Amino acid sequence: MANVQYYDVILKPVITEKSMNAMSEKKYTFLVHPDANKTMIKEAVEKMFPGTKVDSVNTMNCQGKKRRRGMIVGKTADTKKAIVKLTADSQVCGFSKKVLGKIHISPGCLGDVSKLQSSDLKHFTRSLAVASGNQRRVH
Repeated sequence: MANVQYYDVILKPVITEKSMNAMSEKKYTFLVHPDANKTMIKEAVEKMFPGTKVDSVNTMNCQGKKRRRGMIVGKTADTKKAIVKLTADSQVCGFSKKVLGKIHISPGCLGDVSKLQSSDLKHFTRSLAVASGNQRRVH
């Protein structure tokens, strides 16, 4: 196994509708290094986000997809995701404050999409695209 330091374990947060809904239960989803194990992920989250205590870590290995360019057949890289559940007394992760602060929607409103107006949804999807690093335009 490669020598992976704690700052190399967490690559980026996974920002999807499902992961945003899980944040209300203090579950955070991260894309992690493929060689990282559960104890390494737990230590990395507790060191990178001060004031957090990890209750449990669930990991999943995602196989890369087959891609084709004409006759050439290739495969995208395999990835690993981790769902980290925090204890009840721990603070909220720093990136969720950043994302929810840019959205201008209260965190309790994320579970019930029927309360949101169309302008809020447009702003919400734009800010998610920017926060996840996706630079394509969202209309």
